[in-house]
Amino acid sequence: MGLCVRAHRLELAGVAAMTAVVIAGCGSGSSSPTDAVKQFISAIRGGDGKKACSLLTPTAQGQVISGRFSCEQAVKQIGPLLKPQLADVKVGNADVHGTDATVPVNTPQKHAVYTLQKTGDRWVISSLAGR
Repeated sequence: MGLCVRAHRLELAGVAAMTAVVIAGCGSGSSSPTDAVKQFISAIRGGDGKKACSLLTPTAQGQVISGRFSCEQAVKQIGPLLKPQLADVKVGNADVHGTDATVPVNTPQKHAVYTLQKTGDRWVISSLAGR
């Protein structure tokens, strides 16, 4: 029984981590950092794990993965729960420096800055940590 409770706690921790990631802050990348962030948030809202996770670097995917869920599974689990909180997201203008960029993301509850990097001709989110 202790093992089941521990596994359930890990699952809940994963859901909580995903909530923080999205509010703090996979398919193909985007032509601009701002577009990449908007596509990511849209994919989270729609529970589209494949699209959302394709917009993340492996390191950023590691911020999403917790317990036994993959990145795609985590998005599918948490997307519907976050939909109301993501209804009033404001994505700001990108601050681009070569192949690196930051994009501010605001909700009524939190301000975050997503970090992105350009890989080839597409922008992907490399960090979802809030600042």
